[in-house]
Amino acid sequence: DQCQSFGAKSHLASIHNPEEQRVIANLIARAHGYDDEVWIGLHIAGRSDNWAWVDGSPTIHEAWHKYRRRYSWKGENCVALEDDSGYMTWDKDSCYDRNAFVCKLTL
Repeated sequence: DQCQSFGAKSHLASIHNPEEQRVIANLIARAHGYDDEVWIGLHIAGRSDNWAWVDGSPTIHEAWHKYRRRYSWKGENCVALEDDSGYMTWDKDSCYDRNAFVCKLTL
């Protein structure tokens, strides 16, 4: 995982509330614009159909794209932020897609 090159306490970003969502979206907009999909740390855990953050934190905030709800299609086991009319929402994608990513460092 590229994020771990920043240290053992670094991982793909988890998002726990609307404020964190806004902060991360603003960082992405400044770095990449809203045109790119950007990986966050939400994925299907193991063989279950349950979404989990890679850092093990609880999934209490959700910001799914209105037409792409949380239910996974075969092979869409990872989540990226994408622009939806100026608001960054979550969308499912194949974990093998090449996208930018956002890391989070736990202090």
